[in-house]
Amino acid sequence: MNIKNIVSIDIEGNGASPAEIIEISVIKVRENKIIKDKTWLIKPEKPVSKYVTDIHGIRNEDLIGKPFFSEIKDEILDYVRNSVLLSHNVSVEKNILNRYLPEWEPLGFIDTLTASKKILPNTKSFSLTNLVKELEIENLFINKVNKKAHRAEYDAYAALYLYFELLKIAKKKGIAFLGYEDNMVQKKLF
Repeated sequence: MNIKNIVSIDIEGNGASPAEIIEISVIKVRENKIIKDKTWLIKPEKPVSKYVTDIHGIRNEDLIGKPFFSEIKDEILDYVRNSVLLSHNVSVEKNILNRYLPEWEPLGFIDTLTASKKILPNTKSFSLTNLVKELEIENLFINKVNKKAHRAEYDAYAALYLYFELLKIAKKKGIAFLGYEDNMVQKKLF
């Protein structure tokens, strides 16, 4: 199966329930080549909790003067149209994007978490941070980002380069990877 267009997306939230997007990064990939990327900071309706600030470092002060999601929605839609959604634990991004972009129907889904469990079953931790460290892939993308782990840009690039690495490992191991039939790429998750 040939997947032509992929968008690697990562979202950071404000800690509210349901979560509000305060940062989103989208990397558009065509035929396994990055063609464009963008990261937006977004002003939420509710303040950012201290708990999530301690994780990703985004403070309420960082969001002063930033657009509300409704102000950038069309620009984000331009990035994601006609694409497969890729993320680490893709159901999280999928659920949030269903609320924010209900008109967008991804062509499919790639979950690098599920793929990692199939391709690297003996890994101690399947967290994105651990997989990037164990596979020594951070050096492949770190010059493209200016943030740290748990920021949308870093995590979107980490998931994308993890996907590229998993493709190589799967090929070496003779594992069928990223076919709709094996649930790593799915038309529908739920």
